Amino acid sequence: MLIRLQPIACAAAALLGALSISHAQLSSSAPAPLSSALNPAPPAPVLAAPPPASAPAAKGIASDGSSMMLVQASTAPAAAGTTSATTTANTAAPVAAEGAPPPDLGGVGVREFQGDEVGQVLRLLARQAKVNMVVSEAVVGTVTMRLEDVTAMQAVEIIAKSKALFVDKIDGVYYVKTAAERGAEPTEAESYQFSYGRAKDMAPLVAAQLASKDAPQTDERTNTIFFRETRSNIDSIRKLLVQIDKPTKQVMIEARLVEVN
Repeated sequence: MLIRLQPIACAAAALLGALSISHAQLSSSAPAPLSSALNPAPPAPVLAAPPPASAPAAKGIASDGSSMMLVQASTAPAAAGTTSATTTANTAAPVAAEGAPPPDLGGVGVREFQGDEVGQVLRLLARQAKVNMVVSEAVVGTVTMRLEDVTAMQAVEIIAKSKALFVDKIDGVYYVKTAAERGAEPTEAESYQFSYGRAKDMAPLVAAQLASKDAPQTDERTNTIFFRETRSNIDSIRKLLVQIDKPTKQVMIEARLVEVN
């Protein structure tokens, strides 16, 4: 009898062992308790972005306590810095240009020459004054001078006066010539109609200023004067005629008659 029950006991023990193993497996894969579902784990801390700074990197601390490196792109600040530097350079450039000394326009200075050719001195002074000048080949000789506090054009006038030369300006060009060359210039006909003065009365004054030495003629009917003058001096005569053709100043006298009985 005992021998027959022994296999049954062994089978029952094996069944109980299998049930125990299955229960253990089910227990390990069971869902989390309700308390865990109602109280979820707090989220991991989020690191705020560092404020913009010139430093390209900064150190932070992770949630597990380990240190980590936070790298921040510095492309925008670098570009801004480059733009700022370029703008400053471009802005400073005009300031430097404005502060630069002006070019030499024949300003006041010391003019000193010793035994130099007149033509070369005149060309040098014209270059300093930045004017167009033609010096005749008949202008010869040397010049020795020392001038202080004069401009280049003033020095030209002083040299021309000391050498008996003439300086005529025609169409923005200065012509330096001798008296013989000026007298040999061809003449041009010119006329002027007076508005206030009498042409007959002004003729002697105009004749004294003519380089051609030709006597002027007048027309009393139209009150016009006719003359011939060299091209280099004709502008001066025109200015003279405009200057003398002015109305005569008059004085108004007011009188009142009072009758007394």
